[in-house]
Amino acid sequence: MSYPIMRFPFRDILSLQQKSDSKAERLVIVCKQVVELKSHNIIAPYKFKEIEHPERGGVFVFEPSYAKLDDFVGLIHTIYKINQMSSMSEANRKLQQLIDEREKSIPFDSSWFKDIDETKQIQRPLIVSKLTPLVETRGQMQITQKRMYFQPFQSLSSNPMLSFNLHDIQYIHKRRHMMRHIALEFIFKKQMIQSLSLGPYTDNKLFSPTTAKSSDDYYNANPNGASSQGNFKLTSGSAITGSNSNHDIDSNNNTGETLLISFQSQDIRDNMYSNVLMKQTTVTRRDFPSLETVQKKWIDGLIDNYEYLTLLNQSSGRSLNDLTQYPIFPWAITDYESKELDLTDVKIYRDLSKPMGALNPERLKKIKLRYEVGFQMPEGSLGRFMYGSHYSTPGYVMYFLVRQFPEYILRFQNGKFDTPDRLFSSIQRTWNSAYQSLTDVKELIPQFYEGDGLFLKNYRKLHLGMRTDKIEVNDVELPPWANGDEKQFVRIMRDALESDYVSAHLHEWIDLIWGYKQRGEPAAHANNLFHPLTYEGTVDIDSITDETELEAIRMQIHEFGQVRYFCLFVDLFMFDG
Repeated sequence: MSYPIMRFPFRDILSLQQKSDSKAERLVIVCKQVVELKSHNIIAPYKFKEIEHPERGGVFVFEPSYAKLDDFVGLIHTIYKINQMSSMSEANRKLQQLIDEREKSIPFDSSWFKDIDETKQIQRPLIVSKLTPLVETRGQMQITQKRMYFQPFQSLSSNPMLSFNLHDIQYIHKRRHMMRHIALEFIFKKQMIQSLSLGPYTDNKLFSPTTAKSSDDYYNANPNGASSQGNFKLTSGSAITGSNSNHDIDSNNNTGETLLISFQSQDIRDNMYSNVLMKQTTVTRRDFPSLETVQKKWIDGLIDNYEYLTLLNQSSGRSLNDLTQYPIFPWAITDYESKELDLTDVKIYRDLSKPMGALNPERLKKIKLRYEVGFQMPEGSLGRFMYGSHYSTPGYVMYFLVRQFPEYILRFQNGKFDTPDRLFSSIQRTWNSAYQSLTDVKELIPQFYEGDGLFLKNYRKLHLGMRTDKIEVNDVELPPWANGDEKQFVRIMRDALESDYVSAHLHEWIDLIWGYKQRGEPAAHANNLFHPLTYEGTVDIDSITDETELEAIRMQIHEFGQVRYFCLFVDLFMFDG
């Protein structure tokens, strides 16, 4: 498609007119700015076109081909008038009221049930959101004795219903969404514990289909030793791709699916979990392995460090479907300059007993001075903190994945890439920033230790710009020891993560992220205190009724990420390999 998608912001529309004659009905829009995207179907920053003389160059005429103008022009006029209101909070309230009324008027279409003998298990369908990175697809959920159905409110598909066989559900996890306990994540059979189901932007060619073990085999790891790297894959398979896909997971599906659903309240979520899903005979009840069981397997060497960290991420509510709670992995090594890397040399490894912000003594001295002496908290603040940034935020995840999923950052930053000097362009520079900068304490994401390293390649040929040193941003510059091979880089990073040194000290890093050094006085002593809004329980979101305040908190969560209160006590130990 050579023509771009054109977006007309309501606040930039000067007039809307309906004109008709004997031949056709037309909608005429006069607009002072138009946004163009995906011209020639190329992913690139949006083009914001200011129109100097809208009455001449900003006139756009639309003639519907398959619908009557009267069917939707009234709604367009209503939304246009709301967007012209001077009070943003009042406009948002009116828009939400309009959305609520419209959603209530849309019936759930049970004619799309797969089998004629299926009966509803819920008197009225639930209004829910299907969550994928940066996207909430609103719709209705219904359960039968055989399947779970999701009908999006907005769908262009000729078959607008997603369906999932209940007997294919492997696990159901209670999850948080925006600091509220209102979500469920469904893990389907024959898939790894973290599948890369990344929603409407997923490119199924990014990860090759894998014959990896099912999760049951995974938990019953090879008794002869830790499972190999090849037995655990980040997979996308046939990912859930939004409202335009007709999806029914059958018993032969081995593609690796997850589904994250947000409900309107915790009570509705819990009732769905306990009184509906768990009572369906077609749902195979499997208890997620206890942390004690998983920890023992790790100590005994039956699962490796990567797999153990993945399970901890999963158990603590981190999900590849939620950028505010994305899986977190540590920087394991500090040498990104040498031509060769000796993994038996302990000097190349990072001190895992310290958070990133405390690794550099000079930086830590400045941070502590600000915290202990010169840090003046404004009135009404939530408490003191050492780091204004966080070790895992949506921005950091998008920073690492800008080549693989550029749509994320374009959506997050209103159609723009970051400036070239701030983009992820070098492993060494990224490490230097995380080690030295007062505002950067980020850890890593799982792709650094698993997969083919495609997130490091500019395989889409994106135009990412030129840095101030006149170097074009293209592939990520790898350390010399990777020999320019992204697969070798990931392989060596994984070998380092599984090394004897990391195996002996990983529990210290786990204490910082999931253990007793996560918050409170132990966190302060460990120089591990982050912004209060990152911690669960700091703010009772359910008690806030002001929409402006709620939106501000949501924006802060997107900025800082989230820390789940998840206290994992790990016995101090040393073990071989």
